[in-house]
Amino acid sequence: LARAIEMKVVHVLVFVAAVACAGSIRFTLNVPQVLLPLVPPSTVRANFTLVADKGCFTWTSTKPDVASVHPVYSATGNGNGEAHACSRAAVVTPQSSSTSRSNTVVLAEEQDTGLVLRCDVFVDTIHRIEIVTTTRELLLDEAPEVFDVRAFDSEGNMFSSCRGHLFDWSLSSDSEKDPGDIISFVPFSQSSYKADDIINSLESKGYHGDSILVNGIGTGVAVVNVRLEESLWKDVPSSSVKLLVVENLLLRPAHDVYITPFTVLRYTLERRKHGRSEVIGMPSSQYYYELTNTTVARLDHTSSQVTGLVIGYTDLVVEDKNTIEHLSAIKPSSGIHVVYPHHLGNYYFMNL
Repeated sequence: LARAIEMKVVHVLVFVAAVACAGSIRFTLNVPQVLLPLVPPSTVRANFTLVADKGCFTWTSTKPDVASVHPVYSATGNGNGEAHACSRAAVVTPQSSSTSRSNTVVLAEEQDTGLVLRCDVFVDTIHRIEIVTTTRELLLDEAPEVFDVRAFDSEGNMFSSCRGHLFDWSLSSDSEKDPGDIISFVPFSQSSYKADDIINSLESKGYHGDSILVNGIGTGVAVVNVRLEESLWKDVPSSSVKLLVVENLLLRPAHDVYITPFTVLRYTLERRKHGRSEVIGMPSSQYYYELTNTTVARLDHTSSQVTGLVIGYTDLVVEDKNTIEHLSAIKPSSGIHVVYPHHLGNYYFMNL
């Protein structure tokens, strides 16, 4: 009898431990909410992938007519050396064409524990788009930059994705120079950049999506514009960014220098392209030097030599005639300190 009671106690303890262990497991989805554009007449749909951090799940949508959910399966072990299908991710696809905001709930039930995760999915119309950039200054003939579009609803909430929708990208200019001589669009297939299947498919058909490559081919200022192509979005304002294309220039010496009055220092300007450097003859038809403080030093434009005059500080700046009106341009410069010597010392240099 005592042995039987002991076995029952052990079984109870094992059961309680198993329940406690299951209760301590935490599962999470990559996002708690998803916002997707409604389905236009062309039936283009912008999908979003929900991903759980661990476990195997069964996915359902409470309103499939608003947004459906499709599990993504992968093979995983079951502990007995056998593989079985497991879904840790699912693709959410909008189905609603209503211009009114609608929503559904995607439920993910973990197969072993029965725990249920929730994600609220909203489907709404696009009210505004915006070009997202990491820089608005491109280097001439260097690697292109990726420009993306973000879409927003009437409350300023950003859509989780607008991938798959068609966008019309164009160029314009505030000057007489042709913007096509300053900037070009580069297909992902003609670059070292990797794009997903949707972008590649659109480009193969002559269309553009929400991501594009922009390359600087000539110095100057140009404007990149984008708008949604489909007639459903005709009232959505276009988005524009002004870009500056400059050469990859290096001023030598590039660091701050300290000179005494009447010391003469010569500067050189280098152009870097595709990893190689070449000296630009100065004065140039496009570039020129300028001192910010002509009291401290004097500049000879013919010889590119700076002479210290009085104690003080000045910058030597490289100006570009093609971008001189663009105040935000990053210009190569070097600081010049004109000082009296403090002491003399011996310095030894070894040529290796």
